[in-house]
Amino acid sequence: MINRRSIRDFSSKQVSEETMRDIVKDARWAPSWANGQPWKLYVALGKAAEEIRRDYRNGTARQEGPEMQSYQGERWGRREQLNMSHWGGQLQQFLGSEGRKFGQSQQNLFNAPAIAVITISAQGPLWEVFDAGAFEGSLMLSAYNHGVDSIAAVAFVTAPSYLRQKLGIPDSERILMGLGLGYRSDAAINRFRSDREKVEDILSITNELEKMDSRKSERR
Repeated sequence: MINRRSIRDFSSKQVSEETMRDIVKDARWAPSWANGQPWKLYVALGKAAEEIRRDYRNGTARQEGPEMQSYQGERWGRREQLNMSHWGGQLQQFLGSEGRKFGQSQQNLFNAPAIAVITISAQGPLWEVFDAGAFEGSLMLSAYNHGVDSIAAVAFVTAPSYLRQKLGIPDSERILMGLGLGYRSDAAINRFRSDREKVEDILSITNELEKMDSRKSERR
C-alpha cells in the first residue's frame, strides 16, 4: 500500500499476456455486493496499445469525455477541492521546468505499454461503482506484487466510442475507468510522492455505545 505509487511515465518494456493474466487472477478476489462481481476488464497490449496511444495523441480518437460523468457530474466538495489544489501545487513545484514533459507524457497516455479499461453494467445500480473501485484498487496492488507499475487516470477513457470499437466493448456495459500498466521509466515525475491527510482528519472512533452496553450489563 505504501510503496505502490502512480507512475506517470512508463518505459518501453512490455507487459506480457501471462503476467497480465496472473495480475487479474489475484485481483478478481476483490469483494463485491453479494459476490456480484460486476466488473469487466478490457486490456490492450503491444501493437494494440501503441495504436490507442497514437490515436489519442494525434486526435483520431474523438474526445467525447468519460461516460462516468453522466451519473452525477463532477461535484467535488470543498475538502476534496483543497486536497486537489494542494496536490497540483506540490506537483508543479516538484517538476519546475520539467512540467511540459509531464503534459506531453499525459497526452501520450503516460506511454503505458498496457492500457486497461474497467466496465460495469450500463443499467446497474450505483453499488457497482463501489465494487468496481474495490476491483481497481486490488488490480493495482496485485500488479505491484507482480512487479508491474500502474496509474489510474480518466485520461484513458475520454474517447468511449473509440474504445468500444477498438476493444469490443458492448453497449450493455458502461465504461468506468482506465489504467495504464507497465514498468516505470527514470523520469523525474516518477519520484514524486503526494501527501496524505492526517489519520485524525479522516478517522472518527466512538466507544460510547460500548460504554452504554457496559452500564446496562452492570444494572442486570
